[in-house]
Amino acid sequence: ANSNMAEGILLYSTCNNNTLSSNTASTNNTNGIFVTLNSDSNTVNSNTTNSNSGGIVINSNSKSNIVSGNTANSNTQVGIGLYSSYYDTVSGNTVNNNSNAFDSATGVYLSACTSIIVNNNTANSNYYGVHLLASSNYNAVTGNTANSDSVGIKVDQGSYNSVRNNTTASNNIAGIHILGNSFGANADSNFVLQNQISGNDTGVW
Repeated sequence: ANSNMAEGILLYSTCNNNTLSSNTASTNNTNGIFVTLNSDSNTVNSNTTNSNSGGIVINSNSKSNIVSGNTANSNTQVGIGLYSSYYDTVSGNTVNNNSNAFDSATGVYLSACTSIIVNNNTANSNYYGVHLLASSNYNAVTGNTANSDSVGIKVDQGSYNSVRNNTTASNNIAGIHILGNSFGANADSNFVLQNQISGNDTGVW
């Protein structure tokens, strides 16, 4: 599913209990794989989604999906992106070299997500390795490797997240960055524990 005008593979609106496995969805104008609009309990594994805008994207109240063992490299926005999603697992993926001219491309990106497990992913040489944004709360980021990014792992305006047992090394700005803002979007009660943090400009900021 390569070089299409929009998505390579699309699950749209209450598409539940499907398996997308061992596909190649690359060089599409939007997303390699897109799961959206209340699409629940799908498995997306062992796919290659390179050089799209987004490699694998799940959004719009889609729940309990498993994204595992995929390769999502060299996309211009996100390797794997979850938006307004809940109870998903993102595990064992490789998301490297996602980049754009605006210093925002991310390996694994969560926006307004709750109760997501992000574990054992490799997210190297992106702007952000793993980025939680916009009231992403109660998520677990564990056992990931985020090296040679600008920021290895960033929690931005999210609370009650656990960042544990990750490796963040040789990042240009920070290994781990926790950030709120002055408009009431706080970053409170996050737990940063037992991470291997070395060779960054700043370890934890």
